[in-house]
Amino acid sequence: MSWPTEDITAARLGLRLELKYETPDWETIYEFHDVKGRPVVASIRIAPRTAGVPPDLPATLVRELLRPGEAVEIARKYMTDSLTKASATVLPMMRELLDRYHDSRPRRGKRQPDHFYAAIASCYLHAVASGNHNPVEVAAAQIGETAGFVSQALNRARKRELLARPDSPGKAGGCLTQLGRDVLKQGRA
Repeated sequence: MSWPTEDITAARLGLRLELKYETPDWETIYEFHDVKGRPVVASIRIAPRTAGVPPDLPATLVRELLRPGEAVEIARKYMTDSLTKASATVLPMMRELLDRYHDSRPRRGKRQPDHFYAAIASCYLHAVASGNHNPVEVAAAQIGETAGFVSQALNRARKRELLARPDSPGKAGGCLTQLGRDVLKQGRA
């Protein structure tokens, strides 16, 4: 009875994660979706591990197979670790972009590339996912800018449809749109 880690890494697809909890005869498959940096249970399936006639499934075994609390903790750790690894590549790119920005202090109204705003939004979303109470200040500290600069950059990212607005106005959050994710991928290539 275990959580096989090789299944966790094999099942990570985009913003979806599958976790399996296995016993000798049965397995429970939890499907999670990433919603604003948090794992949300999309489905739970209990399936026999062998073909043919399924073995008995008494209520005590069902209670053992259903471990949503453990599954959410593992999913949260795995998704947060993935964000941390992703931010390790985003932060150096951000510093390089900011250095270029400061070296040639743009005249008022000069347009920055979409990648510039998508990278700032990514740092901000990492701070939100980490559970920080003021993610704008955390993101600003990470990239060496002021909180006002980051707030303006987030507003521009939203206007350019790189960053989705949070569900509740005034709350931290949101997520990169497909366009924002594509822009970041192109910038890393």
